[in-house]
Amino acid sequence: MPSIAESLRSLEPLTPIRTGQEPEVHQDKDIRAVILDVYGTMLISASGDIGQNKPNQQAATLALTQAGICIKQKDLHLTAKLILSELNRTVLKHHQIRMSEGIKFPEVDIRLVWHDILTKLNQLGTIETETDTTTCSRVAFLFELASNPVWPMPGLATTLGTLQKKKIPLGIVSNAQFFTPMTMRFFLQDKTPDENEIKHDINTPGFEEDLQSYSYRCLRAKPDTDLFVRLLQAFKEKYRLHPGQVLFVGNDMLKDILPASKTGFKTCLFAGDKRSLKMRKENKHVKSITPDFIITGLPQLLKIIKF
Repeated sequence: MPSIAESLRSLEPLTPIRTGQEPEVHQDKDIRAVILDVYGTMLISASGDIGQNKPNQQAATLALTQAGICIKQKDLHLTAKLILSELNRTVLKHHQIRMSEGIKFPEVDIRLVWHDILTKLNQLGTIETETDTTTCSRVAFLFELASNPVWPMPGLATTLGTLQKKKIPLGIVSNAQFFTPMTMRFFLQDKTPDENEIKHDINTPGFEEDLQSYSYRCLRAKPDTDLFVRLLQAFKEKYRLHPGQVLFVGNDMLKDILPASKTGFKTCLFAGDKRSLKMRKENKHVKSITPDFIITGLPQLLKIIKF
């Protein structure tokens, strides 16, 4: 049974696909903090973004077997179809619950989703397994690694390292799950989660703890501005910064640039990978929005900030 560490180490390098966009950068002496998106901005995502992948049947059964779950149904094809059907149904159910509470852009905690799925499969006699937090977390993590491989964007570590050395506060606002900070830590520090740690929440190292906003924690997803607004108090009280001194970097005009702009942050469109760049030209809400900067590589951030 492979561990999470072995699965992370088995990931193969990904290379960004050029977008044809030209960078638009200039130095801005007012910027004193940087907030970044994760998937499609700091990490190359094979599917373009978390939750955008089309899960395949192999990933479904692989996640269960790697997690040590006994599959009692001999026909793995039927088992995989059932898993994917339950995944879609359960995510929709969780979204509907949140929408009934008035949340326009709901998010799920994927551990709770897999708890429901494994419980249902147990009841049907398809599998035999415990449904404790560790088991559900392992399945969720392994399924993500199998269905949506990721890899650091070129220059990620050196760019972040330079900003950290210059004492620039760094934060994250991302549609993400519990495994996102663990994956980031693996790439930035070569440290993998152990089997006990995966049932807990951690923050991404190198980023200020009070400047990390993940969708699964508040069960709201971008473009909900709540993920951005919740950072304003820390910026004001701890860092003595107003929104116009904060630069947000993301790859999606609707989910990143629009809500960041509404919050008052300066915005930078990351146009470094064709898989993840979302211009959303057909969306009426972004037609009047223009990012303050466009970059095609993370090191270009260093040309914007005056040290």
